[in-house]
Amino acid sequence: METTVFMPSSEYPILSMSVPLYYSLFESLEETRQNDDTPEWLKQGCEAASNKLLEYCQKTSVLHISSVVLDPRLKIRYFEGLGWSSNFINQIKDIIKDKYEDEYAPPPPNQEAASTIAEPSQSIISRIYKRMRTELQSEFDIYLMTPIVDQYTDILE
Repeated sequence: METTVFMPSSEYPILSMSVPLYYSLFESLEETRQNDDTPEWLKQGCEAASNKLLEYCQKTSVLHISSVVLDPRLKIRYFEGLGWSSNFINQIKDIIKDKYEDEYAPPPPNQEAASTIAEPSQSIISRIYKRMRTELQSEFDIYLMTPIVDQYTDILE
């Protein structure tokens, strides 16, 4: 199985790949179980392995799922590609965004200054465009809107 070879030999951060690799293992085990040519003893072994993986996955913290979202090669699109419900994906986004905003986000700029509409006399830009609007978006939202990077990108560089 390619997954079992990849995990210990990877030159890349493995945490963000743990969820996709476990999912790949589940798919392989299920495919083997469903194959009519698979001997019964192997089907039972696949079922036992699936149950053990499921046990590990249930212990998976938000950290593992967060690492997938924060990997610029995967982001939320990985879960969308698996066909996960938009409701579940939104829950994931909300959990990670809340954690980011609580623990890591820079303090918000002065709300009063950010929402001010500049008068034409205040700056040359304002005179050119008549007024200026500032829209606040979190760094996390901006990150999610950027395209994913190539799968071969070394994300540590």
